Amino acid sequence: MPQSKTIFLAMHDHKHGLDTTAHTTREGAKKWCISVMRETLEDWRDNSCNDLTDVELWQAWTEISGETEFFSIEPTQLHESEPVKKVDWTADTSHIGA
Repeated sequence: MPQSKTIFLAMHDHKHGLDTTAHTTREGAKKWCISVMRETLEDWRDNSCNDLTDVELWQAWTEISGETEFFSIEPTQLHESEPVKKVDWTADTSHIGA
């Protein structure tokens, strides 16, 4: 029986598209999201949120971005693939050259 493991997909939905990264822990995914938020604030040259804690920034981000950016973390099962069983088969070539 194949084993599965939970990974956490961190997603940043913004005007240029959707960025997604995979993490082994929810905490790691959230750290990535927070770091992107802080980098974005630097790019915007917005110092008004510098004093916010990570929790406050996470909770307020949609409002801070004017409801134009969203972050989410989705737990996802990562499954090991089963070994491929070799199967004898014959190709149907009756349609070739018809």
